[in-house]
Amino acid sequence: MVVIKRFDVLKNAGFIGIYSFFLGIMLEITFYLFPLTLFTLFFPLSPGTTGFGWKFFILFPIIFGIISFIGGFITLLVMNFALKITKGIGFDVEISGHIY
Repeated sequence: MVVIKRFDVLKNAGFIGIYSFFLGIMLEITFYLFPLTLFTLFFPLSPGTTGFGWKFFILFPIIFGIISFIGGFITLLVMNFALKITKGIGFDVEISGHIY
């Protein structure tokens, strides 16, 4: 049995922040750029902006990453507190094959 007793708060919060930054880029491509391109394709006389322009495209992933870092940091602090009270989380792990 493997027991998780503590998470490294800064490393995990950093991972969550960077992961969310790239997730923010994918979200804005999916929900902002793609629909905007289709809209301007079907309605060529429309201005084709939502009012934010390039500022939204640059700031959204950065703000999303920062907010996710802060949320992840707070969540991991609470998780470490809960793990201390419950004496950790137990996992049964079966290792097969080579361990490098």
